[in-house]
Amino acid sequence: MNKNNKIIVGIDEAGRGCERPDAEVLTNNGWKSYFEISLKDKVLSYADNGYMKWQKIDKIIENDFNGNLIELKNRGIDIVVTHDHYFTILRRVFKRDKKDNNRLKMIGYKTREERRAISELTDNDFIPRGGKWRGINKCFFKLPKVDKNEEKVIDIQLWVAFMGIFLSEGSVSYEKKKGAYKIYISQNISSPKDKYIKIQKLLKDLPFKFSGFKDGFRCLNKQLYVYLKQFGNCYNKFIPKNIKGLSPELLNIFISWIILGDGSSYVGENRKEVYMYYTVSNKLKDDFEEVLLKAGWTYHTNIREPKDRWIGKRLIKKENQAPCFETRLRRNNKAVVKHLHKKEIFYKGKVFCLQLSKYNNFYVRRDGTGYFTGNSLGGPVVASAVCFTSVSPNRFKTNGITITDSKKMSPRQREEVFEFLKIHPKVEWGIGRVSEKIIDKINILE
Repeated sequence: MNKNNKIIVGIDEAGRGCERPDAEVLTNNGWKSYFEISLKDKVLSYADNGYMKWQKIDKIIENDFNGNLIELKNRGIDIVVTHDHYFTILRRVFKRDKKDNNRLKMIGYKTREERRAISELTDNDFIPRGGKWRGINKCFFKLPKVDKNEEKVIDIQLWVAFMGIFLSEGSVSYEKKKGAYKIYISQNISSPKDKYIKIQKLLKDLPFKFSGFKDGFRCLNKQLYVYLKQFGNCYNKFIPKNIKGLSPELLNIFISWIILGDGSSYVGENRKEVYMYYTVSNKLKDDFEEVLLKAGWTYHTNIREPKDRWIGKRLIKKENQAPCFETRLRRNNKAVVKHLHKKEIFYKGKVFCLQLSKYNNFYVRRDGTGYFTGNSLGGPVVASAVCFTSVSPNRFKTNGITITDSKKMSPRQREEVFEFLKIHPKVEWGIGRVSEKIIDKINILE
């Protein structure tokens, strides 16, 4: 073509739907509402091999919406998205067992090659709620040097167990007059004997001297105090990143000890052990849910509102208490569509999603539980080009409309201009389209 020709090119992508903004996203910097997310964050995605991985965010999508959303819900999951929202789907894999009359037996799950829109899901589709996590396998934890106390090397299994019991039952204090740095593990001697002995043995195996007294165990050690002081009191405790990044085996040790301190267990109706965990720290609750996910669990968290209660002869009014978070541990890391109740909900407001270069999903939670949701910009890419062969596009007019910025035109005006340009003898145009199947294979950047 002539080099003086004016060419205008536009590229856009068909949406893959969005989430209602009451869903929180799990990032490498904690749980965030979509208003708080930045491109510096990474999100947790479910890869085709079943492992969970952190990945960068390419773009944060925000749209206005007015219409019906689809809700899929039961006691374990709550999904609210637009009709065109796509999900990563798992399917069951069967194999014939030659040792059992060649009968078909399920041997596991596999990620479908093609994702499906929520409106196209079938009863036998499964939405992933968890996955496998590699994490870091360490042998030791190094307690930082303080004053003349050299760096201490501690067996990692002992350390994660200690951190579990400390975050549930521990505290620190400094007595200025005596210059005493104190670490406490609360545990009344009248509590279950096996629990008391188990904690006592753990503390004895650590390279610190804990002594027992009526209400628990006490240690005088500045080096340990300085490290543990950062975790605050019961209302603002948290799990450090160096623990959250560990392997599932080590995370499960941590989980068992934190539940030993601030949890409970009982045998459910199906004769399986049910585990519960309680905390008044919102941050600790958030971190614990992330740890559960990486350790192979799923969860459901409720808020227990305070009630008047007695401690001995002292009445504690409910208004002087903080709400308690109650987390129930679960092993079901997939949601089968046929067990979800589907309905449409009218909604007017913002919807959001994230553009990702790989895997096309990220982890969100709503109403105390989570799942892997699809990303909106993994769909068909449409490219269009218009070539003005002899005149500037600004000179085109139709029905008194000057063609400048389409965003400043009404939908009706855009339709009129479209029909005008299609048949104009000095305008050449073309449209190209790449399907979502190809994009899912080569990713959006290609």
